[in-house]
Amino acid sequence: LEFARVVSAQRQVVSGIKYYLRVAAAEENGAGSNGVSDGRVFDAVVVVKPWLQSRALVRFAPADAK
Repeated sequence: LEFARVVSAQRQVVSGIKYYLRVAAAEENGAGSNGVSDGRVFDAVVVVKPWLQSRALVRFAPADAK
């Protein structure tokens, strides 16, 4: 899979910053006109603590179909 774009994003200030991202990913050399297939959408949660120079991917899973 190859990152295509961020579909939506939110952030929450906790002990650091928690980002809720919905990202689109596509197969490389896909069938689309721009060389990227239609792709799939995933939900990710990332926690960033700048004072610790820490970034953690807490969750990465296929988005719920709606």
